[in-house]
Amino acid sequence: MDNLLTTPVTGKGQNMQEDFLDLIKRTRSTRRFKQDVRIENNVLMKLVSVASYCPSAMNKQPMKYIISNSDEMNRKIFENLIWAPYITDWAGPEPGQRPAAYLIMVLDTDIAEKAEIDSGIQAQSILLCAQSMGISGCMLEKINKQELSKVLELPERYKIQLVIALGVRDEEIVIDPVKDESDGGHGIKFYHDEAGRHHVPKRKAEELVLTIR
Repeated sequence: MDNLLTTPVTGKGQNMQEDFLDLIKRTRSTRRFKQDVRIENNVLMKLVSVASYCPSAMNKQPMKYIISNSDEMNRKIFENLIWAPYITDWAGPEPGQRPAAYLIMVLDTDIAEKAEIDSGIQAQSILLCAQSMGISGCMLEKINKQELSKVLELPERYKIQLVIALGVRDEEIVIDPVKDESDGGHGIKFYHDEAGRHHVPKRKAEELVLTIR
């Protein structure tokens, strides 16, 4: 049997591998969008269908979604979000650069009391699929959940987990290596440069491996 760790991937398989890695790299948390580019309900439903196929602890599948792409509801959702805590002089996207749509992930506590792993798996899967369609997004966990629950008129059993903001990207995002603040870098903190580009420091793969045995 071939050793899959040493046998090189060639042909179509290699292209698929490279395409997927490129998709991962392009799927960056986006905070400035082309707000006037509408995302239709059928597209948002396709993204929710991605979540329906994701793994779920004990296969309980307790996550539910609220879809919003109307100007009025989008405005109310936006008012209850915190966008970039590292960038202290930026309150979030200006009008015209705000999300065109939202998926609000809620936990049905009648099915499961908690599902942190489910939420991460589903959110990333949704964002990967969205990016493959030319739609960028951002997972937002810093939310005024109590007030947003009132806005959405959620019954007590439903607990907001994440808000996934969606739209066509309207900012340049640069991936940088992590550089310590003592060396003039920003550490792990994302930031805007003087040209308004959004920089995201990422550790190298070699830094993530503790040992090879």
